[in-house]
Amino acid sequence: MRGSQVRILYGPLVIVMTTNQKILFLALASVLTVSLMVKIDLFTADLGRHIKNGEIVLTGSAAERTAVVTTNYYSYTEGGTPFVNHHWLSGVIFFLFFTVVGFSGLSILYIAGMVAAFWLIFDLIRDRAHPWILFTISCVGIVVIASRAEVRPEVFTYLFAAFFLWVCLRYDEGSIDKKWLWLMPAVQLLWVNLHVGFILGPFIIGVFFLSSLVRKHFSKAVALGRVLLAACLVMLANPSFIRGALYPFHIFDSYSYRVFENQSISFLEHLDMGNPYTFSAYKILVALVLVSSIVAAFVQWRKISAPLLIVSAVYGVMGWFAIRDFPLFGLVGVAATVTNIEIIREHGVGRFKFLTKEMLAFPLFFLLAMAGMVLALGLVVQRSSDFGIGVKEGAHDAIEFFKANEIKGPLFNNYDSGGYAIFGLFPGEKVFFDNRPEAYTKRFVDGEYIAAMENPALFKELEKTYAFNAILFYYRDYTPWGQAFITTKVFDPEWAPVYLDTDMIILLKRNSQNESIVAAHEIPQKFFTVSK
Repeated sequence: MRGSQVRILYGPLVIVMTTNQKILFLALASVLTVSLMVKIDLFTADLGRHIKNGEIVLTGSAAERTAVVTTNYYSYTEGGTPFVNHHWLSGVIFFLFFTVVGFSGLSILYIAGMVAAFWLIFDLIRDRAHPWILFTISCVGIVVIASRAEVRPEVFTYLFAAFFLWVCLRYDEGSIDKKWLWLMPAVQLLWVNLHVGFILGPFIIGVFFLSSLVRKHFSKAVALGRVLLAACLVMLANPSFIRGALYPFHIFDSYSYRVFENQSISFLEHLDMGNPYTFSAYKILVALVLVSSIVAAFVQWRKISAPLLIVSAVYGVMGWFAIRDFPLFGLVGVAATVTNIEIIREHGVGRFKFLTKEMLAFPLFFLLAMAGMVLALGLVVQRSSDFGIGVKEGAHDAIEFFKANEIKGPLFNNYDSGGYAIFGLFPGEKVFFDNRPEAYTKRFVDGEYIAAMENPALFKELEKTYAFNAILFYYRDYTPWGQAFITTKVFDPEWAPVYLDTDMIILLKRNSQNESIVAAHEIPQKFFTVSK
């Protein structure tokens, strides 16, 4: 590549980035940034609970800190249920940013983390292919990476997974010293307390370790083996010790609630749900990785990076079956495809003359670039109503109404509104249920939460047990039981709707405690209609 060079010093490593590469990265990073600019939906996000986690860890008593990291602390229904809070440190970071720079700062933090993850991948491949190829494949990959725009602890998994891959690939190719490997156990120590995806750290190291053994690069295998052992040992440095280190293998043991981001592409498409732009980009990237790997293997299989191929295959399967893993595959899929294309171009020309014909190659990459940009534009347009940073307008209104009228619980709420209620009402009020299915027993989720919304008679029985005084409900809950429940309750003479906005509804029990609030704020039934 031509152009002036920008030198960035990394201790013993000097990274030389040409002006053209810098311009290309800035252009791609800008597209990624715009694609990720979505205002925070505090009603359904986990973010409110994470901020509350951080607040308690930093300002609470020793007993409160212990409770929030080891039990289902926010619930009055199953508050004593053991819970591995694998993301408590993310809450601390989120709380500190929220305190200093608010929700807008949290949006910027998330975007910066995703862009940094992309930069690590871009740095790995920037010298391996022509800028046009880098641009083309990245356009598709960026749509996949930007599929997850909600501020969540998983950003640390995306960033650290990219970092581990960067270190291992750089070491494998001989461009950095083995001392660099010891950064990974240090990062693993943080990762195990930031997000359950920490298990990907040892996985990545392990893949490169086994690859070195197979290739009989024993000195590299020894170095990687030591680092792998250290990374596994530091996973014990979490509040739940061995249970926390093994939690990624058990988190779904008691999961009995279908969470949107844990569903497969085929399942969501069958229900006509999900994002068609990110789904299309994912399928294109899967095809690119698969086809380029097959052709590269046919051309010169010894040149293929086996670890990169294995990691991309595993991430590809993970993403196909759980869309929360899309960004992982988006990152590594770009690296794998570009690397394979360079193998084809470098070693396939002598065997396949058509590879030298730009008239064939250019239209193909032009079409890919157009597809990527159209999908990116479609994604941004689809999110245009919520475009920006910070929190959605009116996000605090329901909580402010609750507080201003001094409404008291016990509170019945649905899954989606749990984190919102925790953020705005705890410790004054605890929740019936929240968006952590792993923190509740299957008996409770199926036998009380879902069953009570499906069966009015059972809800009556639960009223006797819990003495519900208020209902806080995110009525865009499109589960069959959620819609059935709220449709029934707005016309239930024992309950009075007193607050309604575009997302939330509050109902109060008709009793002497709520009499004055109902008299002042009751919404007449004529304002509610049931559509089929």
